[in-house]
Amino acid sequence: MKLDVGCGIKPTGDVNIDLYINRNLYRIKEGVSSVIDIRKIPNFVLGDAAHLPFRDNYFEEVYSNSVLEHVGDYYGMLKEMWRVCKENGRIFITTEHRLGGSFQILRALKRQKGAVTRQRFSRGFFLKTFGATHVEDMKITYELFGIPTGIEVLIRK
Repeated sequence: MKLDVGCGIKPTGDVNIDLYINRNLYRIKEGVSSVIDIRKIPNFVLGDAAHLPFRDNYFEEVYSNSVLEHVGDYYGMLKEMWRVCKENGRIFITTEHRLGGSFQILRALKRQKGAVTRQRFSRGFFLKTFGATHVEDMKITYELFGIPTGIEVLIRK
């Protein structure tokens, strides 16, 4: 079973969780007038990534795409993803890579709003947070003008 943490408007999990919806039960895509009715998202749960409402060791895979940089308590989110993931399960995270000025360049070009952390999400950050024995794979996902702008991390619990 797969959990998509911060599913947004493109849910991929068997269970999908997000926090930001409006009072009409719509998830608003930033910068675009389109909305998605969360009642149409399979197994949607309204909740905070730093306080996941699931029991320990429940999901085989825990996934998060471009959410970590928008969460104030990113350690809380990572701790919760670890907690709900089964032993030998996988945690898959993609986030913006902050190497040099790439984060600022990417935000300016994409006109992203809501990135609240100044944490540098890099190889060193994930190795320190989870330990080398748990980080199974890590790669730069895309580059802009030769500067890394995304990082993809696979963690085995």
